[in-house]
Amino acid sequence: MASLPRTGQTTSYASGDDFAALKGVAWPGTRFTDNLDGTVTDHLSGLIWLKNAGCFTPAVWSTALTAANQLASGVCGLSDGSIAGQWRMPNANELESLVDVSRANPAVSAGSPFTNINPVNAYWSSTTYTAGPGNAMAIRFTDGRWINGADAGDGSFSNTKATSTNSLWAVKSGGAGTVQLLATGAFSGQGGGSGASYGTGDDASLQIGARFTCPRFIDNGDGTVADTVTGLTWLKKADCINQSWSGALTTINGLASGQCGLTDNSAAGQWRMPNRSEMLSLSDRAPTYPQANYFNGIPGPDGTTVTIPVVFNNFIVSNYYWTSTTYAADTTQAWTIYSCDFGVYNIPKTDIRYSLAVR
Repeated sequence: MASLPRTGQTTSYASGDDFAALKGVAWPGTRFTDNLDGTVTDHLSGLIWLKNAGCFTPAVWSTALTAANQLASGVCGLSDGSIAGQWRMPNANELESLVDVSRANPAVSAGSPFTNINPVNAYWSSTTYTAGPGNAMAIRFTDGRWINGADAGDGSFSNTKATSTNSLWAVKSGGAGTVQLLATGAFSGQGGGSGASYGTGDDASLQIGARFTCPRFIDNGDGTVADTVTGLTWLKKADCINQSWSGALTTINGLASGQCGLTDNSAAGQWRMPNRSEMLSLSDRAPTYPQANYFNGIPGPDGTTVTIPVVFNNFIVSNYYWTSTTYAADTTQAWTIYSCDFGVYNIPKTDIRYSLAVR
């Protein structure tokens, strides 16, 4: 249904890491084109972005959402003939697609034609935070870290819709890209009533991206799980590998049938630690929270009486799962996915954390 792009990492820091494995669709030789009308086309995703990433004054989420909906040719340097309603606030997956993990300050590809990327504020996405509608997913482009709560590690970033003044980077649909981005899983019914969303033009109302299959995950009965959306095969036992980053990489490099509940005849060297794009692809931003509960077969408030299948065995709640992608701003750290909100956070590589394996 969808193919995943590479993360952009250009250096290997350990055997089997992101750049060593080099998994995902390669970026186009010329990824970004300045259309000379205030817009930039991303040939990887096919999306068209506002060139001036600092045009809008940082604002609370609802104000920024309205500003995106009303954007049209004649403002923000636009001469593209666009009209109100064609632009939108990007959803979390669209905003994430701009992150180049090999870069920091900003975490956007070198040589891209964008201007005025804001280093002080995070950027809003139109995706409401799964833990509660008072927050929305946001990303800071100093390093590509996702924002959760009022701290974000240093006290200067927040994703509270009503009080946080974050930036807006408007986007509109273009032609086909090298990849089709996944939908986030957000849906309109989660907005407090049937058919409701949290605002006109938000993620839940538009539901843009490649839709999830149903059922999405297939238990192969041999210790592996097949993802029918991405074509990836995952280790089912989600609590088997709990080590430092380098230790987990070594373990996964040697993973084979007979270990971690595997009876699939896999051999050492066939498995790898998932990169940032691959790990993020598992997320479903429907209101099931923690998202680990969804993988463990525990439905959230959107379906409390519904029986849902177990996807992984014991996906650990309230913990971080490694990715094979190194944090460019400090290479002693790696990107991780937090099991509750599936946000992306940097963690020292010496920490003891969990890891899935993929092939």
